[in-house]
Amino acid sequence: MYDAAGVVLGETLSYCGNFLTDAELATMMEEEIKTKLLQPPGGGTNDRLNPHGQIPFMLVFIHDLPTVSKVTVAPAGAERLLE
Repeated sequence: MYDAAGVVLGETLSYCGNFLTDAELATMMEEEIKTKLLQPPGGGTNDRLNPHGQIPFMLVFIHDLPTVSKVTVAPAGAERLLE
């Protein structure tokens, strides 16, 4: 998140494949939300991704920052699995 001058106001990480329901968002505390979004998803759902495939993700902005003028999303990393 950046202000109008391009100064970074904050940043966060989230693993792809993690989602919270509307009910969870309404009832979970801030730390619970952060903890859930920072857990690598289980069940092997992200083990294989075909070319041009997609894995959805979720970012949660808990506090409204009125000085935010720009938000960007960029991959923080990926691992290639060898067969």
